[in-house]
Amino acid sequence: MFENKIFTVLKSNISESGEISGRIKLNPYHEVFKGHFPNNPVLPGVVSIQIVLEFFSKVLNTNHTIIEAQNIKFLKIIDPQIHRELNIIIKYSPLNSETYKITAEIVNEDSSFFKFSGKYLKK
Repeated sequence: MFENKIFTVLKSNISESGEISGRIKLNPYHEVFKGHFPNNPVLPGVVSIQIVLEFFSKVLNTNHTIIEAQNIKFLKIIDPQIHRELNIIIKYSPLNSETYKITAEIVNEDSSFFKFSGKYLKK
């Protein structure tokens, strides 16, 4: 949905311990930033949620949907002109064969921008 439009995956890594990490690059010229907000672009919160979901699905090579959002924190504004590249860290554990418990964070070298905890369901 947003991959290769609003963001591009630069690298990803999956560990056997249930952690996915990687780096994405934002496209500051995407239409969403023209309306959110003109001359002061900010990554919309709902897009942050979708980026984490799409990144998780891509790395595991399956499609997922959010079935529960237990905690969502928008800690710092993501300006795509300043924060062109971001890191994603996802810790996950299977609850059953189709449901995962997720804890995710969007960060850079010195800041945490976004945190999410909830559950994803395999489609």
